[in-house]
Amino acid sequence: MAEKSMIGLDTVFLQQVIAEGGSDSRKLLAVQVAALLRDPRSPMLEREQVVPIILKLAADPDLDVRQTLSTELLDVPKLHPDVLFALAADDDAIALGFLQSAVGLDAPRMLAILKVGDVARQSAIAKRPDLTRDIIMHLLAKGEAQAILVLMENRLVELKDADFHKLYDRFALEPEVMDVLLARNDLPPDIRITQMRKVAGRMKQYVAEFSWSEDRNSLNMVDDAEDQSVISVLEMSGPKEAPQLASFLARKNLLTPALMMRAASCGQMKAVELMLMHLSGSSRERIQEMMYGRRGSGLRGALARSGLPANCHGLLFAACEVTADAREQGIALKPERFGRRLLEVLMTKNDPQSVSERHYLVDIVTRYADPAVRAIARKLKANLARAAA
Repeated sequence: MAEKSMIGLDTVFLQQVIAEGGSDSRKLLAVQVAALLRDPRSPMLEREQVVPIILKLAADPDLDVRQTLSTELLDVPKLHPDVLFALAADDDAIALGFLQSAVGLDAPRMLAILKVGDVARQSAIAKRPDLTRDIIMHLLAKGEAQAILVLMENRLVELKDADFHKLYDRFALEPEVMDVLLARNDLPPDIRITQMRKVAGRMKQYVAEFSWSEDRNSLNMVDDAEDQSVISVLEMSGPKEAPQLASFLARKNLLTPALMMRAASCGQMKAVELMLMHLSGSSRERIQEMMYGRRGSGLRGALARSGLPANCHGLLFAACEVTADAREQGIALKPERFGRRLLEVLMTKNDPQSVSERHYLVDIVTRYADPAVRAIARKLKANLARAAA
């Protein structure tokens, strides 16, 4: 570095190094000017004087010189905007690493680069650990798909529910983005259900376009898969998101008696609890007490408020009884075992029921229970039909 004077640096000498010095001299100069900027004791005058020098080094025809400058400036806390933009506009081999790691790149300059930068530069910024909310929102609204994938891989970026909805609105037809979205544990469940319904709708359309001999069975299978997917999302929902999810399903007319009967037939009682909680306007704790306390004796009021058809109530009472028994025994029942016990309760309970009522409830199990249980239920239904004849 040239000797300092009262008026700052000998910039003529520095310009001479650039004009006449070899590659090694220019790389050494890059190291020295970066050290000057890095030193908090450096006078402001000298910091301003080296900006034109740095800009010339940033335009050096030798890539190694520019690479040295970029690397040396990574940890400099404050950089002139012209320097930042010059390095950001360099070849990808230099610019991308600088954009990803330079501590002197502040939020306003990041935003300016995002507005004009290509997808590679968007992706480089999306990897940074210091993204502000404004930067994240700009990427969500304007970023290319590849940059969005990088952003979602950034563990220091916390996405909110509204962010996921914005991404879904933008990239619902981008399979690569959707695969990553659906794999996230923090994806809002209403998005997951919406996507499942879209897939089911496409499957139904596909089936309808072909004259298959079993097209009705195929459509039923799609409906079964769609309902089961909704139930699975309900089962996995946490306490915070469950009420909003139930409300979403209600708005979409998805809280149907068939959905509840399917969940109850397979022992997916958390889903039943959430649906009844919303339909009856009760708290989760109160619903659980009514369903499993005193053998479900308090459940009648909740069912009356829920609007569920009366012919569904018997199955719910039986499912609650099976669940209460399992809890007392400290066991968890898989769908097949739950369905078998459900049939036992339906066939042996002491409540007065006509043969036709039992036939109807067993028919529900035939349609919605675990496949292994459906075969047993069909035999029972046939026996009940003969008894009623």
